[in-house]
Amino acid sequence: MLVRELLEHKRKKLVTCHPENTLAIAAELLATNRIGAIPVLTAEGDLAGIVSERDLVREFATRSSEFQTLKIAAIMTRNVITVSPDETVPVAAGRMVEHGIRHLPVVEGRKVRAVISIRDTVSARLAKAASRAKRLGELVDRVR
Repeated sequence: MLVRELLEHKRKKLVTCHPENTLAIAAELLATNRIGAIPVLTAEGDLAGIVSERDLVREFATRSSEFQTLKIAAIMTRNVITVSPDETVPVAAGRMVEHGIRHLPVVEGRKVRAVISIRDTVSARLAKAASRAKRLGELVDRVR
């Protein structure tokens, strides 16, 4: 299965933020949208970084007094690991495991189309395995 196909079953709304937004705004966006990471976009809409729940928790633990004023640019991951919509779901999952991350922006050209999570890749692979098992069961039933 391609990442492009996985995106057909995900939410259509991409939640993003900007480097000049505060950590408090990022936390509110994560909580309100029930997501684990947000791509950080430049004014032109290009990917500048990513900020995750874990990033925010670490910063809150050490700089809680600055949470309302500290800018996302100060803590975001700048060298973002991404995946293309034309790569496979197993490749995306492998990339997340290899780099120890749980969220992967899907980038086409220079634009972010979506963010997929390790949970999305596991769910897609489980659905594919269940579909194969069902087809095999149907084949066995026909042979009987």
